[in-house]
Amino acid sequence: MINRSTRLGITVVVRPNFGFTLIELMVTVVVVAILAMIAVPNFRDFIQRNNVTAQANGLLADLQYARSEAITRRTLVSICPRPTGVSDDNASCVVGGSNNFDNGWLIYKTTTANTIYNGGAGQELLRLTPAARTVSVRASAATILTINARGELVSEAAGHKFAICYKVNAGETGVGQSTNTVPGSSLEVASSGRVSVQPLAANAPCE
Repeated sequence: MINRSTRLGITVVVRPNFGFTLIELMVTVVVVAILAMIAVPNFRDFIQRNNVTAQANGLLADLQYARSEAITRRTLVSICPRPTGVSDDNASCVVGGSNNFDNGWLIYKTTTANTIYNGGAGQELLRLTPAARTVSVRASAATILTINARGELVSEAAGHKFAICYKVNAGETGVGQSTNTVPGSSLEVASSGRVSVQPLAANAPCE
């Protein structure tokens, strides 16, 4: 139905607005679905990459903190992995050392290098970092890292490495994967104590 009105000799045609047609609505839905199919995987990969980056930066910051404390306090500072299945506030180390840092780690002042934290004489807990459940954190060797008053690694002439990779299933006990879309991170602690981070190649081992 078309409404016509004449004002001052001018005819104005007013067409009613019936909204979208069914075809227009279907086309809109299809376009939105296609955009969602493209955006959702990219967003998922973005979140996973951020998880890896955040964990690598967290470990980097903790290692730099441990080195700074060792130099400032003129003492030994150690980093040890926490055992599996403990609560987030449990301050204990894996007895004998481990290369699995998935459950977090402790940073503590100590008087003897490469010994676990047990709250004994001469020890002081400086920082407790709980588990990172979405990524795996594996060291190149099963050991406790100790930094001396000069900021150097004790008994680590060749330095130490960590591989941080995203786990396909959050919370799983296995090692994560480094892929083209979600590359892992390699964190290296030189014998001098300095720390650097670089991306892992796709399909590179994460332990």
